[in-house]
Amino acid sequence: MRHFRKNKKGFSLVELIIVIAIMVALVAVMAPAYVKYVQKSHDAVVTAAAESALQFVKAEMGDGSFTGVGKMIIKGKIGDNGKKYIDIEWQETDHQNPMKYQPTDTLADDNGYEEFLSGCGVDRGKQIRSNLVYEIEVYDNSTVSGHPDLQASMEIIGS
Repeated sequence: MRHFRKNKKGFSLVELIIVIAIMVALVAVMAPAYVKYVQKSHDAVVTAAAESALQFVKAEMGDGSFTGVGKMIIKGKIGDNGKKYIDIEWQETDHQNPMKYQPTDTLADDNGYEEFLSGCGVDRGKQIRSNLVYEIEVYDNSTVSGHPDLQASMEIIGS
């Protein structure tokens, strides 16, 4: 008489539990790295917007169409829908008549706020989760001759 052999294909319960435990350990190790990577990418969006704004301002100063002295604040701002987007706020530092430009106001050479943002390379439709805050200061480094010599510098003022 022939004896039938048991078919021993497949994994045992212990083997499956070991594989699941290894996968859980890998996820536990990789999750913080992924979160850090995503945060860096959101911070990079704000940094790129600040660098673009600085280059835009320098270009505008070079052709003489940007004559304002003040500072720009580049940061995330929570919109009406509760999501955070990049925002650039310009504050002119005229001691006699301080002005703070907001959306729908005109800036520098009578460009609208949205045109100013697009000139700085800011994508208003892109949601971010960054707490970086940049400040671009535009100051007059006039010489004795009295000719204006506008300069611009950028620094991180918050994170």
